[in-house]
Amino acid sequence: MAEYATACQIPSKISLLEVIRFVEKADQYDCYIVIEANQISINAKSLLSMCVLVSGIIKGPVTIRTSGVDAKKALVAMERLFSLPLGSERIDAAAGVDVPSAETSAERFSASSDQ
Repeated sequence: MAEYATACQIPSKISLLEVIRFVEKADQYDCYIVIEANQISINAKSLLSMCVLVSGIIKGPVTIRTSGVDAKKALVAMERLFSLPLGSERIDAAAGVDVPSAETSAERFSASSDQ
């Protein structure tokens, strides 16, 4: 079974919507996908596990590991999602979600903080 790994950077602010898109994309691949950081391993196909990213417990550099039939394709796709600006139309396209871009995560955060 093929196994791949790459290091990438988690955005400093990530919304639940972006995590949902990430999980939806991960579910499209026939392989196991794990995100590792700070001695924590997260199943990238589990929305509950991935909510750790929203909480901010994991920040900064992480390792994405994949193993299985679609491991290489999944690794490229997951790395690409983390490298795209949050809230952009490009992340929607990469995740296969057809949602128009409204505002960035930072703008959403600012708006909710002002209320």
